Amino acid sequence: PCSSNPCKNGGTCSVEGQNFKCSCKKPFTGNTCETGPCSSNPCKNGGTCSVDGQNFKCSCKKPFTGNMCETGPCSSSPCQNNGKCAVEGQSFKCECPKPYKGKNCEISPCASNPCQNNGKCKVDNENFKCECKAPYNGSLCQNGPCSSNPCQNSGVCEVVGLSFQCKCKEPFKGKNCEIGPCSSNPCQNRGTCKVVGINFQCDCKPPYEGKQCEKGKEKML
Repeated sequence: PCSSNPCKNGGTCSVEGQNFKCSCKKPFTGNTCETGPCSSNPCKNGGTCSVDGQNFKCSCKKPFTGNMCETGPCSSSPCQNNGKCAVEGQSFKCECPKPYKGKNCEISPCASNPCQNNGKCKVDNENFKCECKAPYNGSLCQNGPCSSNPCQNSGVCEVVGLSFQCKCKEPFKGKNCEIGPCSSNPCQNRGTCKVVGINFQCDCKPPYEGKQCEKGKEKML
């Protein structure tokens, strides 16, 4: 029974009745000493397994490393946004789901920060959608209390809470900086009022004159 050398991996064969029995060298076991540290194919990603003492040793193919060749370019999960990672040569390649792109699928429709005024950008199918904070609205959260330019006479508009506040330049005042030296219509007799510095000046129609066009000249014969 031992003439066919049935005992593998250096096992010793002995005749036992009509059959044979193998005495296996450590770390091998089994009827024919066929089971060893490499039997479970522990080396991943095409690595080659060899018996090393009582254990196994893997010779890994590049770019894989680790005790069982388990570590590779995709091990760190480099593909973002549910991208699929594949080993390509010594590196990796990401297969990105729409609408993502870039080496790591890191570029999305929100990458350019399209939402204004602290609006929150969310990917919506193959585009983006802005979730706006009050009091802003619009597709890009671009519309707010100051959008209509409510501050007159070069006043500066600032958003305060859900409304606006005007910082008026002298000599203007009022909620919309609408009140100025000409607001009281100081120019009489259809004179035209204009703001000069922080005061007013009247352009009088003949025959009127004076600071407020209050004086009339007699017609010359």
